[in-house]
Amino acid sequence: MPSISEAMRFIQNRTQIQPMAPTLPIYHPESNQWSIGALAQAGQTQYNVTLQWTKQPLPLNSPALQASLNAGLAQLIGGFGANQYKSDSAAVQQLYQSNPGDVAPAYIEPPAGSSQSHIHLGHGMVGTDYQQPDNSLIVWHEGKWTLQVEGTNPTAISVAKELVNYFNQNLLPETRGTLAVNITGDGNHTAAEWVFGSTLYECWDYRSALEAAKMAVSMRFYPVSSQHQP
Repeated sequence: MPSISEAMRFIQNRTQIQPMAPTLPIYHPESNQWSIGALAQAGQTQYNVTLQWTKQPLPLNSPALQASLNAGLAQLIGGFGANQYKSDSAAVQQLYQSNPGDVAPAYIEPPAGSSQSHIHLGHGMVGTDYQQPDNSLIVWHEGKWTLQVEGTNPTAISVAKELVNYFNQNLLPETRGTLAVNITGDGNHTAAEWVFGSTLYECWDYRSALEAAKMAVSMRFYPVSSQHQP
């Protein structure tokens, strides 16, 4: 995708982190009236890229991306980035933090005092359903990953089963990570985070759990190589 390639060229010489970028999904607008723009920023120990729909093709970090015509949650697609911490353990600890204000938190703390039951998600995978009066949090584990879907049933169960089915054939980065879906009225806000050494990588999609999953499994070091991990 040209906007991602442009963003990674911008980032490459501005950070000491070994950057990663998604090779999937390839987003397609609903009509030829839309293009994809990117905002990128980077420092020695972090970088971040945000993707959004635009009314016309725009260069990287164009001021027009912040204008009312192009900005706003309706035009938000998703993004990816990374942060480097002082130690490997500090990066792992950050995985399990719920940060207020996150558009799509990658970890959701299971609610205290909720009733719990086991739920079969397909392909031999069994999760835990933390039930509350107005919603459920479904949690399961794949390798070193913790995966969660929060929302009302049966929608939450359906999304969890869709992810289990996808990950049965498509592998997440082979390290410790978290992925969480928050089902809301304007989309399934989804984020994934994982650690390599002292660096925490992330990707997220504002609308679709499956598109975020595709992005996570497709992350590669930039310049793109066949390596899935260091």
